[in-house]
Amino acid sequence: MNQQYLEKRAQRWYAVLNVPADLRHIIGKRRFVQSLKTSSLKEANAKKYAVIGEWKAMIEELRKQHGQGEAGEIRAIIAEHQAK
Repeated sequence: MNQQYLEKRAQRWYAVLNVPADLRHIIGKRRFVQSLKTSSLKEANAKKYAVIGEWKAMIEELRKQHGQGEAGEIRAIIAEHQAK
């Protein structure tokens, strides 16, 4: 079964995604990690796409804003996505 974007820790599955090197200083971390609150690989595979999609959307927004140099908006995007 597909384990892309997944990591198992202590009988629980986590969604994981490496932060692109050019955005690490903005996001403040090298990797996104979030518990999927399941021990089932099948369930984890179903849940991971929503989490990964949010992270990828945030990365895309940050790339657009970072190119324009709008620091306030960049912080707002990060805060919005962390609140979800």
